[in-house]
Amino acid sequence: MAGAEVGASALPAVLTVSATPHAGKTSLIMALVDQLRDQLNMAVVLGPDATAAEVEKFEATGIPTEAEAFRPDADGADGLPFEPEALARLDVAVREVPAGHPCDLWLVSAAEAPDASVPDAAALVVNKIDTVGSAPARDALAAAVAQHQPQAAVFLTSATTGAGLEPLAHWLLQRLQLA
Repeated sequence: MAGAEVGASALPAVLTVSATPHAGKTSLIMALVDQLRDQLNMAVVLGPDATAAEVEKFEATGIPTEAEAFRPDADGADGLPFEPEALARLDVAVREVPAGHPCDLWLVSAAEAPDASVPDAAALVVNKIDTVGSAPARDALAAAVAQHQPQAAVFLTSATTGAGLEPLAHWLLQRLQLA
């Protein structure tokens, strides 16, 4: 995740997010946008499979939103589908990338987490943690995931309840060097 310099204006950092099906990617991105909106000027680039309802949800937040096919040769800030004036106002753009591409956040649901592998990601986000009953069960899940994925930061979250979003948001701010 890094910004790039173009002339006198800095381009935003790009946070890439990928997920397994039904992991709650849209809900998690919306929850992160809500968590960070007072600290960052953000935009979202949804993948080509985004539904009209998903685009409408993001647009309702007032966050600049586009749906666009991922192009590996234009995955940096200079490849974002926003006007230069809009780019100049952004701190970070969240971009969905297809599974199998390197990403900053790889998202899986709690049900699939113990067997999840992180393709090439800085962090593994286990979402839907609210579906795991007890605190000891969540602790055991966290330990199993951390042991299975020692190279990635691991976050247990629930986009529905907000659990675990604060540590993830802080980690993202640190990666952006804004914390």
